[in-house]
This record gives sequence, structure tokens and C-alpha cells, in this order.
Amino acid sequence: MTDKPQRKPCVIAYDWDEVKKYIEKKYSCDLRDFAGKFGVHGCSEDVEYQDFWHWIIDGNDIHNGCQFHLRFGDLSAQPSWVQQIASYIVAEFPEAGDDNGLDLWVSW
Repeated sequence: MTDKPQRKPCVIAYDWDEVKKYIEKKYSCDLRDFAGKFGVHGCSEDVEYQDFWHWIIDGNDIHNGCQFHLRFGDLSAQPSWVQQIASYIVAEFPEAGDDNGLDLWVSW
């Protein structure tokens, strides 16, 4: 007979929304519209769509109430705007530059 399962502590993680707001305020940027495509003057067809959240979900299995690891891997293979955002995040949260990445939690 096997032992009865026991509760296990959750991984301690940063709240993605808090990290996002902190980076946006400190670096005066919008991670959901990094290039300003949808600025105060409406949508600009001449500006590239740059949404960091979409970049994250393209590379991760994200769902409401989940934890994930933000890893940048080989940044030279990423667009320059992702490299810039990554530099902000790594400057504030150095563990984001490690192989294990930054432990994050997201809920909406």
C-alpha cells in the first residue's frame, strides 16, 4: 500500500500583473502596446504590433490561475523590442536571465 498523499507547498512566484505594472511605471512603457500602435491618436497602420503578453503566451501554456516560468533563452533570436523588454525585466529581476527563468503567477 502506498502512503497517503500529503499537501505540498506551492512554488513562490511573482504576480505577473504586479511585475508588469512595476516595469511599465519604472521604464515608462506599455508592455501590451510597446511600439504605441494604438496610441492616443488611434490605430497606426505604419507601426508594428508589439504585445509582450502575446509573445509570452505564444511560448507558454498559459491559463487563468496558472504559474509559469518566464525564460528568454537566446535573446539574439528575438525581435529587438522583446530584447529591450527582457533587459528591463532582467535588470529588476535577475533570476529572469537564468535557465530556470522567473517564476510567475497569473490570474484574470
